[in-house]
Amino acid sequence: MNIMKQLFAYRFSVSQKLVLFTLIIIGLNSYSAQAKQIDHIVAVVEDSVILQSELNNKLEIIKQKIKSGSAGMPPTSELTQQVLEKLVVENLQLQRAKKNGLVISEKMINQSIAQIAKQNNLSVPQFRQELANHGLDFHRFQDEIHSQLMIDQLRSREVTRRIKVTDQEIDIYLKARGGSVLSSKNRYRIGHILLPIADDASPTNKQLTEQKAQRLIEQLRNGADFKELAILNSEASTAAKGGDIGWRSRQQIPSIFTDMVPKMSKGDVHDAIFSSSGYHIIKLLDLQGEVHESIKQTHARHILIKTDEVFGDQPAQKKIDALMYELENGADFAVLAKAHSDDKVSALNGGDLDWINPGSLVPEFETTMNQLDVNRISKPVKTKYGWHIIEVMERRESHDSKAMERAAARNEISRSKMEEETRLWLRQLRDEAYVELRI
Repeated sequence: MNIMKQLFAYRFSVSQKLVLFTLIIIGLNSYSAQAKQIDHIVAVVEDSVILQSELNNKLEIIKQKIKSGSAGMPPTSELTQQVLEKLVVENLQLQRAKKNGLVISEKMINQSIAQIAKQNNLSVPQFRQELANHGLDFHRFQDEIHSQLMIDQLRSREVTRRIKVTDQEIDIYLKARGGSVLSSKNRYRIGHILLPIADDASPTNKQLTEQKAQRLIEQLRNGADFKELAILNSEASTAAKGGDIGWRSRQQIPSIFTDMVPKMSKGDVHDAIFSSSGYHIIKLLDLQGEVHESIKQTHARHILIKTDEVFGDQPAQKKIDALMYELENGADFAVLAKAHSDDKVSALNGGDLDWINPGSLVPEFETTMNQLDVNRISKPVKTKYGWHIIEVMERRESHDSKAMERAAARNEISRSKMEEETRLWLRQLRDEAYVELRI
């Protein structure tokens, strides 16, 4: 098994599904020793700095990756600017996450590493040994996992909360597709690269972006690795995992690609597609026949204490903590919900929310709920509605076609909004930050 080759290709997604990425190639020991001799600040980013050694290390990782693949090496100056900009944006996200008090537990890191090991058919001890065999430091790997989980959690909180999908939007979406998004005979796995164009971009910048798109398409058609080029060039939310947007039915394909993808053969790279977001490059990575689906539903209940608009958050937090204390000392969940919950509809049923489809609740609530085992109660969690205590009562796989249709429609609408919202959020984060580049 060439584990190092596999580990080059993957990373974590916003959706929280863990995959592998170039995080592994962080132990270039001989290079690190060289970097210490030439260290200086190459960028000031708000309250932090980026050192030449960090930039050189990332550059070396990217160069090694390009050399191991089939993509041509871009000019050093261009590659340096791209990598430095990615480091700046990553640094800003980590600073924002820490200021927001986001915490990644040791358990979360260990679970992530266990999943990475499992995807490589290794136990955790075997995985650690494989890293050691390649001269890679396990603790540095843990640090990289920690950073990526912080960024994922931040994006979930900052971006996902901006995305709202209404029942009316779902109705319109289903109506436009003949009432079904699950009936397609084929499934398409699509690779996507986005080269964005700013709203105020000059004609020259637009032309340069178009020319860059053409160069990338030519490289791809000549055998360049799609994942490599996506990681290096794409500004889409899927860039970190090599531009892979996953399996889609025809009805679930993003609308700007709907007419193109079904006409493509496996491996085809389409001509550049222009939209208000910029230039899109798509490749049909794979194709499969019809598959039968199900959705995971959760039966849960909760207690909600709304934040007081006059006195602020503290009274609500104090009350939810008192209720949590009662639950920990044997109080009945349903009784407390009926007596105290500010969600009056569910309170009548002891806080029961019935069966919940994926994507139907606010992200903070759903993320906490999904991490709970059955019959376990969460610590208090805050959403825009106030403070909640959540209990998971049951879980099941549902084949309810109507529920599946609406859940699939909701997920597709969310995905289509997510990419644009992530791009806008990152641009806003970058534009509002103090950044001084020194190269």
